[in-house]
Amino acid sequence: MNWWRTSIGASMIRQGAWSVLPLVAIAAVITTLPTMAAEADDRGLPGKVIAFTILIALCAGALYVVSSMMPSIGRRRAMSRSARSMDLQFTRRFALPHSASLIPMLSMAGESRMLSNLVSGRSEHEPRIAFDCLVIPEAAYAKSRTFTCAFAGIMLWLPTLVIERGAEGLAPYYGLQKVGFESVEFDERYRVWTEDARAANALVDQQLMMWLLELPGSFSFEAAGGRVIAYSENLDAVRLPSLFEPLDGFIARIPRAARSLYGGSLPSPSVRGTDTD
Repeated sequence: MNWWRTSIGASMIRQGAWSVLPLVAIAAVITTLPTMAAEADDRGLPGKVIAFTILIALCAGALYVVSSMMPSIGRRRAMSRSARSMDLQFTRRFALPHSASLIPMLSMAGESRMLSNLVSGRSEHEPRIAFDCLVIPEAAYAKSRTFTCAFAGIMLWLPTLVIERGAEGLAPYYGLQKVGFESVEFDERYRVWTEDARAANALVDQQLMMWLLELPGSFSFEAAGGRVIAYSENLDAVRLPSLFEPLDGFIARIPRAARSLYGGSLPSPSVRGTDTD
């Protein structure tokens, strides 16, 4: 069963369960402390001291579990406030359309994805979809990373293209080849991955390249099929409107030659959501 066809609510329930289980285990151990202290006294050990030490350790563990849950709650509230400020809807649990599986950032092998905090609706007569994506690497030593993504449908059918800002991206993208350009400045600032080098050169022309070099902030872009995504790591919720501007700018600057080559007709993206906050 593919993740993009399954409600993310199930994943969030599992995540919540794993957060609550340690608290339940801690509570269960605390109830046994009097018995443990009595058994220690019977063996000539300082039962009360041992029980008190265990209690302190358990309380510290409970505090750690609770504190680890607070950032996600704060983030959810911040995204909800940002959605209201833009007259958009906020949803905690949702599922992206099947075509989202074409986007490498949302479907890379060897990593898990946890989607949350959907902001959607229409703003200035344009459909808007944005959400948080937690990327959990398969390697135990690797750190999880959170990206905020803006997602759009276009009337084209593009080959897979990744334009990644900086050297700390998610690459390498398996099955894609890295493409270089004549601009040294562009190659130093962005990494481009694609399934078709000729298509990358058709899509990333001089106009788009110059716009990307002048674009403030740290945004990456991906296109595949009829979907385009712009994303930034650790984006503050109050800056969510600034994520739609690069997305619109990128789509507007897709070269005319590429539009002629990859033209088509596609429905607008949609999501299935529940539990609006």
